[in-house]
Amino acid sequence: MPTSDTTLLLADIAIARNAVEARYRIADLSFSTAIWYDSVDFDDLRARFGADFVERLGFHIAAFEMNKVASLKPARIDWGKYGHFADADFNRLWASIFENVWAQWRYENRITDYRVPELPEPAAPTAEPVARDLPDDCYLAFCGGGKDSLLTLSLLGELGVSYDSLAYSASFYGTAPKQHALIDRLLDHGAPRRRHKQWVSDQFLDVPVTELRPDFGVEHITAAETPSSIFAALPIVLAHGHRYICLAHERSADTGQVEWNGEDINHQWGKSFAAEALLNGYIRDHLIADFDYFSILKPVYDVTIFAALTGVEDAVPATHSCNISKPWCLACPKCLYVWLGYAAFLDRETMIATFGDVNLLDREENIFTYRQLVGLEDQLPFECIGQAREAALFMRLAERRGWSGCAIEACRDALDVLDLEQVASDYTALDFDCPNIPASIRDGLESLLERSAAIARERIAVLSGSETPAPQSGGVYEPVHARR
Repeated sequence: MPTSDTTLLLADIAIARNAVEARYRIADLSFSTAIWYDSVDFDDLRARFGADFVERLGFHIAAFEMNKVASLKPARIDWGKYGHFADADFNRLWASIFENVWAQWRYENRITDYRVPELPEPAAPTAEPVARDLPDDCYLAFCGGGKDSLLTLSLLGELGVSYDSLAYSASFYGTAPKQHALIDRLLDHGAPRRRHKQWVSDQFLDVPVTELRPDFGVEHITAAETPSSIFAALPIVLAHGHRYICLAHERSADTGQVEWNGEDINHQWGKSFAAEALLNGYIRDHLIADFDYFSILKPVYDVTIFAALTGVEDAVPATHSCNISKPWCLACPKCLYVWLGYAAFLDRETMIATFGDVNLLDREENIFTYRQLVGLEDQLPFECIGQAREAALFMRLAERRGWSGCAIEACRDALDVLDLEQVASDYTALDFDCPNIPASIRDGLESLLERSAAIARERIAVLSGSETPAPQSGGVYEPVHARR
């Protein structure tokens, strides 16, 4: 029986020619996570960078996959025979990721007396990072198959950037062939030089641990998918000479959904600029000196992103975003939000080709979720979505484009008080203070994103019956929080 004195152990890491498998133990349970690669030969990486470095890299992959098992609230962590890789900087990074990403876990489980499990005494500082002689134009673009991925592929193409793509399937999202087929369908609208793939098999997330073992005292678990996926991608970066990893996280990822117990609870903290800066600094200092990852959409909000899709509307039906039942369950907060954003800017023919002939605004079972999305309930849903005023704007725009339904009437209190001029100012302004965007594409990217922001402002101006509002530099960043 688990007690408050449990230890989570990193029991073993096995690095095969094209796979990494980690095993973990807590109390009487053991779990494994395996990541398979179609374009990495770890024997070749050992020959190029040394066996010790490859083992150190495998440790980082395993350690950041292991943090999800810490959702069972262990008292302490034991790195086992790999403890010599966990120096003080590593401990600080692991603890910071856990504390911030698991804020939602603390909120959902109403845990107020636990933040981070006890970590072992740090080892001596590890070896220097490897360095490569690379040009400044080697990009690896993550592609998850959604609207943000589509816009990223479009932007990289317009910028004339040569890039590879990376898509991974995860066992907790369903069957791997279906996941990769859906992503390939979207990649057909891009031009990657090579499509890299990963297959993730995860025992911990595949089973309902909290239901089967209520004695651990938690009802909800969390995983840090973005940080773990960055470390898991590094073997590809090394094998194929990538200087950059390009992600598609937008500005709302920096804002939480609810304030509780004195902290900002942010479902997307792992996608935030704070997480990006933290991980980049650590990887450059300890693993790969000539490396950066950045988000090409970090300067903009979803208002601009949805507007930008009008320029690639033929590819929109190839997108999917649902984490419940791919491609779309048409019932979860993410499906309802994306459907609403599409309805605000895209033609009905595109909507039907993407979702089928449905009107999600006219389903009574969706009313509560839409009220959450526009800020009329206690909190925003814990999902990768924009802010409440963005959702309210999309609903106003969708209504003007002829959509109707019971959800609109149920959200009228939020729609009627929406300050359209302020929303245009706040959510269509670009923020290029993000230092991680490569200098070689910064100016061109700013021009392309400003073009999309102008489309959004034109739509809002028509809605308000005013001239096109001019954005304020940097916008007015006002998080929408519900308080408990």
